[in-house]
Amino acid sequence: MVKTLESALPWWDDLSPERKGVMFELAQRIGVDQVLGMREFLEAARVGAWDIAEMHLRDRLWYYRTDVFDESLCLLMRKNPQKSLDAA
Repeated sequence: MVKTLESALPWWDDLSPERKGVMFELAQRIGVDQVLGMREFLEAARVGAWDIAEMHLRDRLWYYRTDVFDESLCLLMRKNPQKSLDAA
């Protein structure tokens, strides 16, 4: 799954470990193809517009299902705190 994200997102290596963790967690929850289809979210992430990326992430996760929505993923994407995804 990570290899698919790496090959589809040329800017993958520019992401922090926390943001890579968010992307991986999203891929596990909704599928890689669905993550790669989140064009507005990915474009905002690519250019480092984290508040906009968070907004698109919230919209999309709520759209899928409330059981997929996770506030900690949204906060990690925007703020990128120096803690692991497991600690969130």
